[in-house]
Parts: sequence; structure tokens; C-alpha cells
Amino acid sequence: MDYASATPILPEVRRAMEKYWSGKFENPSAIYAEGVSVRREVEGYRKQIAGVLGIKKADVVFTSGSTEANNLAILGAFEMVRDPLNKTQAIEKPHLIISDTEHSSIREVAKEVERRGGEVSFAETDEYGRVSVETIRSLIKSNTFMVSVMLANNETGVIQPISKIGRAINLWRKERGSKYPLFHTDASQAPNYLDVNLSRLHVDLLSLDGSKIYGPKGVGILATRASNALLPIIFGGGQEGGLRSGTESPALIAGFATALTIVSRDRKKESERLDLLKKYFVSELEKKLPAVKILGGEPALPNIVAVELPQGILNELVVLAFDQSGVAVSGGSSCSNLHEGGNESLVRFSLGRGSHMNDVKKVVKLFPQIMERVKISP
Repeated sequence: MDYASATPILPEVRRAMEKYWSGKFENPSAIYAEGVSVRREVEGYRKQIAGVLGIKKADVVFTSGSTEANNLAILGAFEMVRDPLNKTQAIEKPHLIISDTEHSSIREVAKEVERRGGEVSFAETDEYGRVSVETIRSLIKSNTFMVSVMLANNETGVIQPISKIGRAINLWRKERGSKYPLFHTDASQAPNYLDVNLSRLHVDLLSLDGSKIYGPKGVGILATRASNALLPIIFGGGQEGGLRSGTESPALIAGFATALTIVSRDRKKESERLDLLKKYFVSELEKKLPAVKILGGEPALPNIVAVELPQGILNELVVLAFDQSGVAVSGGSSCSNLHEGGNESLVRFSLGRGSHMNDVKKVVKLFPQIMERVKISP
């Protein structure tokens, strides 16, 4: 039932990509006629994506995925503020704030910021894994160059109050006449179910990944309203406005643009459908397995159910048992200690476009049986 981690690409996405598979691959950076034609098409896809996100076409930077986009957002901004040539906006010992439930692609970049001489603060979340505006604001200092908080948690589905945090950061900057701190969100889990318009979220930078929206793997974007506040972290031919060198893949870009357009169009309908499945699933689990704990709170994504197993039951055994029964689920880290390491008691169930009530009922029937099989005797 774990469709989020192994999301098949949509048929419409595959058709959009096939055009570039069938013929000779043209370099969109080339100046000959075929290359110019492909460049025009790539720019059309960039405009299509920008329209969904409410930004300018030039503010869409294609990457290999959200991990690279997160790296570019944080390290690109970090290097800009400590660049000796950036005398007007230089920051001594740049300070980064992230929540304590961020994905590893943010946490590991935070470690690199520290290694390069910066400092990092973790904003503590509540029992549901949610960070408050007040907590973020209390951590901002004169040398804070960025705040990064994910829009929706990949383990529990909990949705963070991003627009409220963004407004608070905008007010802080306005009061001090500064462009810092920048506000970044890893929104990889969100586009299927949430609005990702940068203006309405009040964010400066936003990361997305093709594989999370029923698009192809190997492509993502960094959407930015602050491209002049970034330095590149990959060097070469100077593509993507000088922020990300490397020849673009028209097939992957076409797939990403098509997928983002489709999931944005279907967001409301699909959210309502999955919300009904999730509510049924949770209510049945609470009745049949009162010993397990449903993690997270509301608001949350309609496709993720995170379950904490009773003490003495390892999630690995449960995951393997489900796999043997033809159901894919995943283990993960609890919302309280994501930056400290994994939690062997967490199992995540993910719903998706391929999920139906029969699938949910199958899992509800299997789960108690599996729990009895894997129970460890004292």
C-alpha cells in the first residue's frame, strides 16, 4: 500500500516523455536548429511549471531531484552571505534554522553548514511534530541567513504552518530593513494535496521532486523568488541561469511539467477520496489494534498513516511480513527524533492513486494477524 515511495509515472507523463525517447536526443544548449527547437520546448515546460507555482519562468531551476534542490537552496545561500565579494550583505558565522523533523537531505546539509563554519539551530516540534511560529521567531538572530521548514512531513504527513511562519519572517525582515533570513520549504510531499504557490505560502525558495508527483525519477526543481541570493554549488556550462550547470534532459523536464500540472488539477478530488480511505483505515486500526499509536495530528496529508508499534515489536519484522503478503509498507523515524536517528517502532502506510477501499480492508485484516506472528515473547 506504500505508493508514495514507489510512485508509478502517470500514462500522460509517459506519453509526454516518449517524444524525446523515440528520436535523436538534442542538446537544448546547442545553437543549431534542432537544439534551439528543443530549448524552446524546455522553456515552454518551464513556463508551465512557473504558472502552477505563481512565479516567473526564470525562477524555475531544474535539478536532479529535491535533494539537490535542498542543497542548492541552503548551501547556495550560505556561500552567498559569506562570499568576500558580497560586501553589502555579508554575514559573519551565518546561522541556519531548521525544524527537528526535517528530511535527511536537509539535516545533512545543516551539518555541512556547521562544517563550513556556520551555526545551526533546531526548532523543536510539539507532540504532533508541528513547529510553532513563536518557536521559529524566537530563534531568529541578526546573523540568521535562512529558515528551512518542510511543508508536510514525509513520515507522519503532518502539515506545518508555513504561510504563518513566512508572514512572521517577512515582518522580521521588514522591521530590520533586511532581506534575511530567507525562507525555504521542502515541499516534495505536498503538490498532490496542497497548494504550492510561493506567494501564498510566503516562501522565498521551494523544492519539489518528480518522483513524488507520479513523474519521473531524476528530476526536480528549486523554485526561487531569491535567485540573486544564491551562488551555484555545481559548476560547468552555466545552465539554469548560472545556478545549476549540466545539460538539461528534455524528457525528464517534460515529464515533471506534465505530472505537476495533472496533480495540481486533480488535487481537491484526490484529497477528498484519500481522506475517506484514511479515516476508515485509522478508525479500524484503533478498534482492532488499540495497542498501536497513530502518530501525528491535524492538519495532515490524506495519504500517510504513521503507526508506532507496541514495545517489543520491531518495524522491520512487520514490514517484511507485509511484503510477504503482497503489501508494501515502510519503516521510518518518529517525529520526535528525526535528527537523532531512526525509530525501530514506526511503520508508515501510504495511500495513492492506485489505492482503493479493498486495499485498505486487506491491510486492516492482515495487520492484527501480522502483529501476532511477529510478537516477541518476554
